[in-house]
Amino acid sequence: LERLYTGSEADWPHALTVPGDGSLVRAWSNLLEGIVRVMRVPNPGPGSNFATWTPLGAASPYAGVALTSLGAEVLLFYSLPSPDYDKVYYRQSLDYGQTWGSPVSLGWVYPGMALRWMAAGHTPQGDVALFAATQTFIQFRRRVGGSWGPWGPFTTMNDVTGLATFFQGDWNM
Repeated sequence: LERLYTGSEADWPHALTVPGDGSLVRAWSNLLEGIVRVMRVPNPGPGSNFATWTPLGAASPYAGVALTSLGAEVLLFYSLPSPDYDKVYYRQSLDYGQTWGSPVSLGWVYPGMALRWMAAGHTPQGDVALFAATQTFIQFRRRVGGSWGPWGPFTTMNDVTGLATFFQGDWNM
């Protein structure tokens, strides 16, 4: 293990992924500003610049962000401000996080309830699972063979305070 960064950062939702070229891609949703930002560090190391964030646009002041990558593909998931705070949007990069496509809506998680947390991951075959949560509901949506399926049934929870996932033969959350 090697320390790559020493310093302080804001206590806002962050996500991180390492695409196939070994770069480090981070996303950050500043809840006070309502902006989603990304950072790509091509060759992460102790002397790397971890201070340059690129704003991608408006983000919900309530929700976290999620990143996942496989090879050159990087997916960023987030939510927009009201009236779309209950929908998931994603942006796709096909060049290791260097450039990003336009936002694409995946629709409502639970209509009328603000999103709070998201987690996403790839299978080795390139399929994707997205888990999204409000304060009390968790739902999932999968992309199989390049096509997004419908939102799965929701699970009711007492108080969702964060999400994380990984794939190891099946989805673990």
